[in-house]
Amino acid sequence: MREPQVKRKLIYFHIDEYFRDAITASVLKLELEKKGWTLVYGNRFTSRLLRYFEWIFDAVILPKPHFMQAYFEYEKIPKLQSKYVMLYTENIGIVAHDSYPKMVLKFALDKEFMEGRKNCVEKVSAFCFWGRQVSDVISNEYPELSDRCYVVGHPRHDRRAIYKSITSSSDKTIGLISRYCTLNDYLLRSPLEILVKRYIKDDIYEYRNDQSGDSLKCERRGDTVAEDLYLEAVDVKNTILLIRKLINSGYKVSFKVHPRENYEAWVSIMNSVDLKIDIAGPRVPFSKWVLQQRCVIGPPSTSFYDSLMLGVYPISMSGLDKKSSQFINKMYEENNKLMDHIIAPDSIDKIVDLVEQASSLKLPVEAEIVLKSEADYPDCHNSVQKVGAVLEKILSVSKSTPRKIIFYYYIYTATVCMLSYIGSLLEPFRQTTNSSKFYMTRSVVSNIDKMARENKVNKR
Repeated sequence: MREPQVKRKLIYFHIDEYFRDAITASVLKLELEKKGWTLVYGNRFTSRLLRYFEWIFDAVILPKPHFMQAYFEYEKIPKLQSKYVMLYTENIGIVAHDSYPKMVLKFALDKEFMEGRKNCVEKVSAFCFWGRQVSDVISNEYPELSDRCYVVGHPRHDRRAIYKSITSSSDKTIGLISRYCTLNDYLLRSPLEILVKRYIKDDIYEYRNDQSGDSLKCERRGDTVAEDLYLEAVDVKNTILLIRKLINSGYKVSFKVHPRENYEAWVSIMNSVDLKIDIAGPRVPFSKWVLQQRCVIGPPSTSFYDSLMLGVYPISMSGLDKKSSQFINKMYEENNKLMDHIIAPDSIDKIVDLVEQASSLKLPVEAEIVLKSEADYPDCHNSVQKVGAVLEKILSVSKSTPRKIIFYYYIYTATVCMLSYIGSLLEPFRQTTNSSKFYMTRSVVSNIDKMARENKVNKR
């Protein structure tokens, strides 16, 4: 006897970093409710249960194909019952640069695929890329994947994910961003430890396929630690000198710490040296923070993409040290396409002079072309709606059953609640905390739900 079918669909969404990805999940949940579907939040903790419960979900949304291998036995991946969708959490900058197709392929399809292990990619029903540039590279190199490639835009720039600025022009501060992950590691590793552990090894490869002979050597930040330390030391020096100059010139400064840095270290240091600046809390979304700034200043970063897309002009500090260029490898963000169109003054005085003109600085046409090709700007304002359309297409012939719904409500949710509650009780005993380590308790689920529901929609 065939099991009866129901219209409701269950969609699992993996939130890899709470402060970055939760807003996308919240907006998508609202979008899917219009269809009568249920979105279930997951993370690294709950994903351990997927190997037992993945069959109850009509679709599973993950950040990259690699996550499938992390959560399932490789040989069993072809037999998984859900539809798998890749919605990338980072898909701009140097990893989207079409002059480096090997880098694009590795970041879109992952190391395992490039080394000949294809189970994960072959199981994917849809790749949701942010821009046409990455999608074209994948389709050109692997035409057999082209019918599974979709361009949805930057999901965190969906209009429902953007906070409406209520800060008046006179109250806006000067925003500085950090990127000092080797000097100030969020896992509390010392720079010496990072340096030694990197060079105790031979050259590191993004991938190396022994059968085909194809390979790609690592030349990104984090892989060339000695160079990173020089660049970060110079940038820290210039950041402090710039903060002092701005304060002495009568400006209020707000500082946004990189999510892979130790936030508490910055708070402690700034308090000890009595620099009168605001340090934005780690839970404040970047989009909300940046809309409170006149301009954003910092080392080259993909944050410059976000700033420009929100109408806040970025100023690069990359021109302040003439010796830095010899330490910059080709896969550093200093070489992403957008940086060709970002102002990089050669002195701190010139940066401070530019601050006065920040409100009059306009998005260059050339920069808008880059944003369109990599993030589908400005059409990304309905990015999450496009993701919903992709799900509807690949699930058009899929039907849930009462058995799946019952397992979800009475077994899966109870198991997640129990394990998350136990995990949260042990939370105070953990040595380190970061945005990837959180428990899916009822209060956390409620907070994620509120992100989109309480957000004042930006009518861009």
